[in-house]
Amino acid sequence: MLKVGVVVGNISSDHSETLLRGIRDKAKDLDVKLYGFVGVHTSEYYRNINDAQISDENFNYQCNVIYDYSRFCKLDAVIVSCGTISPFLEGTSLDEFLERFRGIKMVLVEEESEDEDVSSIITNNYEGEYNITEYLIKEKGCKDIVVIRGPIGNRDAEDRLRAVRDCMEANGLSLDASRLEVGDFSQAVANQLQALFDRHPNCDAIICANDMMAQTAYSIAERNGRVVGQDINIVGYDDSFICNRMLPTMTSVKQSVYEMGARALEMAVDLNETGKGVHETMPGKPVYRGSTGDKDVKDVEYFHKVVSGLSEVLNGLRKDIWFISTISASMVGNVDNETRFYDTMLDKLEKLGCTSAWVLLLKNPIRRERIDTWECPKELKLAVRMVNGQREIYTNGKWPIISRESAKTDGNMVMYQDEKDVLVKFAYPMFHEKMQYGIMVIDAPVDRLFTMQLALEQIDSAMSFYTLHQSLKEKNQILENLSTKDGLTGIYNRRGFTELMLHKIVSNPGQRMRLIMADLDHLKQINDSFGHNEGDYAIISTAKILKETFPNGEIIGRIGGDEFAILVTDSSDESFEQQRTRLVNNYTNFNLTLGKGYYVECSVGAVDFTGGTSTGISNIFELADGELYASKRERRTSAVRQ
Repeated sequence: MLKVGVVVGNISSDHSETLLRGIRDKAKDLDVKLYGFVGVHTSEYYRNINDAQISDENFNYQCNVIYDYSRFCKLDAVIVSCGTISPFLEGTSLDEFLERFRGIKMVLVEEESEDEDVSSIITNNYEGEYNITEYLIKEKGCKDIVVIRGPIGNRDAEDRLRAVRDCMEANGLSLDASRLEVGDFSQAVANQLQALFDRHPNCDAIICANDMMAQTAYSIAERNGRVVGQDINIVGYDDSFICNRMLPTMTSVKQSVYEMGARALEMAVDLNETGKGVHETMPGKPVYRGSTGDKDVKDVEYFHKVVSGLSEVLNGLRKDIWFISTISASMVGNVDNETRFYDTMLDKLEKLGCTSAWVLLLKNPIRRERIDTWECPKELKLAVRMVNGQREIYTNGKWPIISRESAKTDGNMVMYQDEKDVLVKFAYPMFHEKMQYGIMVIDAPVDRLFTMQLALEQIDSAMSFYTLHQSLKEKNQILENLSTKDGLTGIYNRRGFTELMLHKIVSNPGQRMRLIMADLDHLKQINDSFGHNEGDYAIISTAKILKETFPNGEIIGRIGGDEFAILVTDSSDESFEQQRTRLVNNYTNFNLTLGKGYYVECSVGAVDFTGGTSTGISNIFELADGELYASKRERRTSAVRQ
């Protein structure tokens, strides 16, 4: 089965969704598997709903890393939606962007190519925009026209602007700088539109380079006391589904985006077979509606149809927004249980219509500033795999590793295996502000991609909290170790040993226990005769010998310079004499191969007691110390070998 990648930007736009729908539906006919790499330029969405200009502190630059992850897939061909990508290239030219796909059969949408092995499909932007502008001038008598154009350098935007300018000049009108503002194909153009009204308060037409900007033009016209379709005309471009949901309905240029997507996939299949690129142009046809006075918006049946559709959409959105808002909180509630953390995420995704999902994480999260050069990782670790509802969650460092190299050589794409009935998967970048975590791959329906994007925002927030929580746990563990562990030997220090001993005594009433005190013999002599480094060596060696002698969960601590303590939490299995014999044998064997000018040995004493008794811990130490003192009489008189 042919594997085709689809590269698209700003998944929140109607244009991107419609294009993907066309590609997806055609894939069913052609028996093609699709792997979508979608740009989640979320700041565009927040600008849209807040009617505000984008701030300098936005993170769109993080979105574009997703396109590099196509290197983890062995693709036969790739379709690149240049029109949706180019506004978000962050200083990179389109040609530079396309270089990452060289070596793969490539179809460009909304961009022409001169390469013989690259296919391309475009809309005749010029013709459609010229015709709709001419209609405003000749049929509607518009003479005071203002324009909100698309991004500078974007091919579609340049073609459409050129058509408007040529048509106005051909009809004796001038498009001077005061009548023109630059937009970015999003709804966040309220300030630009208001500036046009301020300079031309009596304008009779607004030409918008796409439908999303025209949607904002409706609200700005109303704010300025104008009635769309009556005393001001507004036109868009794309003929997206929102045109029939606006009141009045929106006049636009039909770009046949759905058909363009379907044809692009056909071209990808043909290109894979022949290796020879073809180049096609689709017509742009004006569709006249209420925003230019061409439809009776008072038609009751039509009005009810529109309102009914809007009501259904709003009810669905209300449910989605409420449900999505719970994702982060639900996941954060399980940060101490990694399996449950990811299970909660999958529960939520399934309820949103997703049956298969993969989470592939970077080796470590990466903090990335806007000015930093991005380098696609060579490996990812598979943290979560859900295929048709069957889940596998990898924890405790047991992650399968996915490498770019294995994808190139054998196509072994772990996150894509064995789902024969799933034709389309979409990869999203996982990041929160400046932190990159990896990618998520899902099988969501095309019409749910924006919903999934909002859900992913919540998941990313939870990932941020989880990562911070894990980091704090590790740091707290370090601090805990510093306060309870001996820095030289790694065993418990006096505080750590005493606290744990007290806990064991209190929590095990009636349990027979034993406290063994050990004193490293002649440490001062070793320090004075051989140096403190050798003294440290003797201390470290003693700690190791004690751990070898008491390997069954006994608690071992260094409670002074040359003093050690061992708590045997169940003394019923073995006598102290047996334990002391084993300890002496271990020291003897160690000294046989030591090769030093001194012996490493210790004296020991012990006391048995019962857990939960009223005997104070200080008394237990005092009794064990007494036994230790008695045993010291039997030690070697000097640590120095003769």
